[in-house]
Amino acid sequence: MKFLTQVFKVSPSLIDAGENRISAIGDFVFNLGIARYRGSTLRKRVDVGDWKSASDECKKWCSAGQEKLRGLVLRRKVEADLLLKD
Repeated sequence: MKFLTQVFKVSPSLIDAGENRISAIGDFVFNLGIARYRGSTLRKRVDVGDWKSASDECKKWCSAGQEKLRGLVLRRKVEADLLLKD
């Protein structure tokens, strides 16, 4: 859970965003790293509570190099859906 501490340092407003949204961003950061999250448009959307835009941004992170991977598409869809739940 060390990565969640990092997430809350970068996006303190996420602490009060609800379990689903914390889980979605936690999973994202666990898989992609705090540095990518910190510099992302996704983080900017999360920080202002724009959950629809955050969900849309999350879905963009589904490639390895130039290749779009089915497994990543599915993972990001789950995370994106969680961002839309209170």
